[in-house]
Formats: sequence, C-alpha cells, structure tokens
Amino acid sequence: MGSGRLDGEVAIVTGGGTGIGRAVSLRFAKEGARVAVVGRTQKTGESTVREIAGSGGDATFIQADVSDVDQVRRMVKKTLARFGRIDILVNNSAIYAGGTILSAKEDDWAQVMRVNVDGVFFCSKYVAQEMVRSRRGSIINISSFLGVKALPNELPYAVSKGAVIQLTRAMSLDLAPYNVRANCVCPGTVRTRMYESVLKDPSMVKRNLQGIPLGRVAEPEEIASVVLHLASDESTYVTGATIMVDGGRSAG
Repeated sequence: MGSGRLDGEVAIVTGGGTGIGRAVSLRFAKEGARVAVVGRTQKTGESTVREIAGSGGDATFIQADVSDVDQVRRMVKKTLARFGRIDILVNNSAIYAGGTILSAKEDDWAQVMRVNVDGVFFCSKYVAQEMVRSRRGSIINISSFLGVKALPNELPYAVSKGAVIQLTRAMSLDLAPYNVRANCVCPGTVRTRMYESVLKDPSMVKRNLQGIPLGRVAEPEEIASVVLHLASDESTYVTGATIMVDGGRSAG
C-alpha cells in the first residue's frame, strides 16, 4: 500500500468525497490508515471508498452534515464502532459564498459560518474527547490563504477561514497537555470542483495566476502531502501552526 507512515492509524476525513478531501483520504489509505470518509453526498463518498478498497485499503463512508451537531456525534460513534479508535481528524468540509460588506447576503453568511466554522468546532470537540482519552491524536483543519490575506468580494468565506485559523490555535493550547496536536493548512487556489468555473474563463485564469509567484494552481495531491506530514509521527513537535500551501501567494 505504501511506506506505511500511518500504519494502524484511524482517520476521519470530512468532505472526503471530492477535491482535497478525496486526495487526503486516498493518500492516508496508501500510507496504511483506515479511513472514515465523511460527507453529505453518498455517491462521491462511496466512490472514494471503492477506490481505496480497490487498492487494498480499508475505508467506510459515513453520511453526515458537519453543521448538525447530532449528526457529528453519530459520525464519531459510527467510526468507533467500525474501527475502535480515532487517531486523526481532517476537517475539510466547507462551502463558499462571496460578497462584500455591502452586498453579502445574511443567509449566505449564516450558512458559511455554520458549515465552515461550527462544523470544525463540532467535529473537533467530539473527536478530541476520544483523543484525550487515548492521550494522542492529530487534528488538521483546512483553512485557506484567504484566512490571512483579504481580497475584494470574498467576505463571508474569508472571515470563516480566518476563524478556523484562530480556532486551531486556541484548541492547540487546550489539547497540548493531552498529547493531542492541532494544526491548520491554508491552501491557495487548488484544481478542484470549486475552481472549475474559473478554469473555464481564460481571462479569469490569467488574472488568478498573476497573484501566484509559482505561476500555477495547486493539485489536490500537493495539499494532501502536507496534511499527511502533519498527521504522521514526522511532526510530533508541531502544534498550533498555520502552514501556507499557496504557491507564495500570501508572501507579498
């Protein structure tokens, strides 16, 4: 299956059916982890599970909306029933809404905060309770370069991702005494379904790439490599960190 950097570990990956979450799920399984692929859409989640199983890995799909605390509690119980433990949590589920302080819709704002912030809080809280009992664990929250660098017309999404960064820092202090680590990964523009509309417009692609020093968008697998490092024993002294994986976009 791979080098076995996660042999014997159990991971929950929210939003594991597509994009970064799918890449993380596949990479974790390749490295020996058993994976609970969590998402709202059964079709994409089960597709990821089938691909893992086809390569000899062990995975299960759990349908859950991370913005619903009762569903999150059930997700944790189902993972424990299936695998008996939880060692790694990747909070990747997110939705997007743009707008300015003048134009952003209240309903969009509320829903983005519910999924992108409350969802991370709910999942982290109930998974961390299990990790504290075993005195080990790694939580990786997927934020965005927009959490540290403001751009026009991105208000709801950017604020939600900034909140994820601060949530990660705060929880890292709470969990450190229990040998549970929490870190944040901030991708730049990644070739995922969320970016498809941009890829269809050459002028938008050109404008987007102008802000990236490396001159290209990231592939989901490149983000997964960083997440793997934080999940593994290679990063046992790393907690409370915010790691930019944005091609240099936030440097200037």
